[in-house]
Amino acid sequence: MTATFTGPASVCPDPGAGVEVTVHGGAGGTRATLEDLRRAADALRRTAEELASADRCVPAVIGVVDDARRWSPATAPAAEDACAALLSRRDGLGATATRARAAADALDRAADAYADADGRVAAALRAGVMTSAHAFGEAGPFAWGALGGVALLLAGRSVVSGLLSRVPTPLGMAHRGIGAATQSRNPAVRALAWAFGGGGRMPGVPDARGLERSVDPFAAWLLGALPGPSDVRPLIHGEGLGSAPTSRVAALLLGGSRLVAAAAGHQRGDLVVTPSLRRHPAPGPGTTATPDGRPRRAVMEDAVGGAASWGASGGAAGGASRGASDGASGAGSGAGSSAGPVTSAGAAPPSGAAASAGTWTAADIVARIADLYPDGSTHGALGDVEVTRVERPDGTVSWIAVTPGTSDWSLLPGSDPNDTTSSLELFTRGAALSPEDAAAARADATGTLVQALELAGVEPGEPVVVVGHSLGGLAAMDLASDPSLARFDVQAVITVGSPVAGIDIPDHVQALHVETSHDVVPVLDGRPNPDVPNRTTVTVDLTAGRFAGTPLDPVSAHSVDTYTDALGALGEVADPSVQHFEQQLSEILGGPDSTSTTSWYTGARVRDVAGGVR
Repeated sequence: MTATFTGPASVCPDPGAGVEVTVHGGAGGTRATLEDLRRAADALRRTAEELASADRCVPAVIGVVDDARRWSPATAPAAEDACAALLSRRDGLGATATRARAAADALDRAADAYADADGRVAAALRAGVMTSAHAFGEAGPFAWGALGGVALLLAGRSVVSGLLSRVPTPLGMAHRGIGAATQSRNPAVRALAWAFGGGGRMPGVPDARGLERSVDPFAAWLLGALPGPSDVRPLIHGEGLGSAPTSRVAALLLGGSRLVAAAAGHQRGDLVVTPSLRRHPAPGPGTTATPDGRPRRAVMEDAVGGAASWGASGGAAGGASRGASDGASGAGSGAGSSAGPVTSAGAAPPSGAAASAGTWTAADIVARIADLYPDGSTHGALGDVEVTRVERPDGTVSWIAVTPGTSDWSLLPGSDPNDTTSSLELFTRGAALSPEDAAAARADATGTLVQALELAGVEPGEPVVVVGHSLGGLAAMDLASDPSLARFDVQAVITVGSPVAGIDIPDHVQALHVETSHDVVPVLDGRPNPDVPNRTTVTVDLTAGRFAGTPLDPVSAHSVDTYTDALGALGEVADPSVQHFEQQLSEILGGPDSTSTTSWYTGARVRDVAGGVR
């Protein structure tokens, strides 16, 4: 079920402006509604069994009434009438039980019919489109040129007609009249108007949903166009990460990147994750921050340099973390330590600290992502991960892990694990792997997240909320979906601007996926996110309400700042799926009395100085 909501934006400078969002899935989605129907059917069946059981007891009750006639003749007639009503063929207990069973069966049939019809229509449409696109790819350059020429002619005709309709001349007036005729209810009038040039339009910025429908067909065309035989059936039926057409194209790109790297003698380093020193940004709810005053870049160089020297001496990844932290100006030692950490609100804040308190919301957490991107001396570098330990009033502990998106766009793996290589690896990652194979195939972006949680001291059974932007969202979903990482009790995931439709997560994990109407990155997997009760997708319209002035170019639409604003504006949107997720998040992280400690970790691919890559 997809619903559009418009509500006031609490962070909008203009009180009259609002935010328009489309919500898909979650507690108010189609799948959840169908499950509600099935639960109602089950409840009706249980009620029918109880009524049938009571109906079987009515003869015994009638016998008791007959026996009581001797000592209470005045009340016996009324009791007999009541028993007769219980045995009525129209309104009795047995008849009511029969109707309850029939209603339950009808509800089940309705839910099954809707789900089956929806699935059949989608499968038939997909089969036709994918088969045609693949056949077109196999047809060769002559067919591509012919169809491309026709497409260009039609596009040119539409643009010219659109231009003419805007000219303040009799010709322009005629085109506007013809354009109006294209909306006629008469098919013949519509066809004639279109033939005379009506219905033209000026080219504009397409929204992401329109592009989403063309991603898989384009991938199928590309796979069909490649030399050699190709089977279209896996493209039609392929579901899940690693089997979709876009994943197959990503696998080809990844293979090509590895061939180029091998030919160039470019070797990939081992992933090392270390505690990170940094100047702290503004804290979230329930935290106090202690600025250490050191330039961010210098601290990063200290940390990575310490990791490299420790790695060259043969230390393990955990040892590398300790070595780097010991060597970086008092970073601390042992897992989970970092210099100048954010301390809990209950502690006495140091001089100059900024304290705040409140209930964690999705907007609070997403606002933390921007600081993890490389930006001079005050923002993140390499593969930063922020881990926050939240201690709830009852003494139990929860965790928040925040990870950014791609910061290195080179096709060859460098020192930054948040690079194109990790993106391609996550796109091609298979769903059914043994724990050993899963660990070996794990992208370094996910590996950085995993090691950061280990260094922070996350214990089995402690709830974890994982949040990521773009590639970071892929890594967050990868962590939540990987059975080999079940030692981390991931209970909620927030992704912003991430193509995660093909990643399946356990039913107990609540997920909020936020996208903007013109961000092309979330649609790179070529399909909408699934409509299931535990996954809510919110698409914010950048052309309406308070976002009407937002630039619609791909960079602005995908910007983490745009997403931070979008999350901040969702608080007043009265959608049951969004509200349910926020409620679940609050239960995981506790209320306003929770306190938190934040630390940062940096991942880097490190090479052995003496002997090449370890």
